[in-house]
Amino acid sequence: MNQTVHFILKGTLDRPMVESLMEEISARPHIRYRADGSGLFSVDFASACMLKDRVEKQGSQLAIMDLSGECRVALQYCGWNLHDGTALVASESNSDVGTVQAPEPAAYCPECARKLQIQGTGLYSCPVCGTHFRVDSRGRTTPYESLGVSK
Repeated sequence: MNQTVHFILKGTLDRPMVESLMEEISARPHIRYRADGSGLFSVDFASACMLKDRVEKQGSQLAIMDLSGECRVALQYCGWNLHDGTALVASESNSDVGTVQAPEPAAYCPECARKLQIQGTGLYSCPVCGTHFRVDSRGRTTPYESLGVSK
């Protein structure tokens, strides 16, 4: 069954808004989500990238319609597909249903929330913002400042 959930976005697309969107999407993945973005006046770059990565990972589809020019540019810079004022992010459908692929190890930068490829536990540095952090065995990140180590 193809279901679509509609909602309205107002204010700034920032981390708290992304977290609330992801709670909704996580509760019901594999459903299409459409948002009216006419109430958005700005987009936080790191949050938009994080939202895109998480929607793709969940296997969902999110379309944000009626975006302002500034918001469109920010989302396009994050890799969102844009067409006629609508930003779309959708998971890539696996045509090889019988093939099971191991997930690539990845972690999110604790400063800019950019998804980074990792090789397991250890110390890493974000190429985007330069933050140094540690990744534990569960994929959780801790910035150096929290570990008591200076940059």
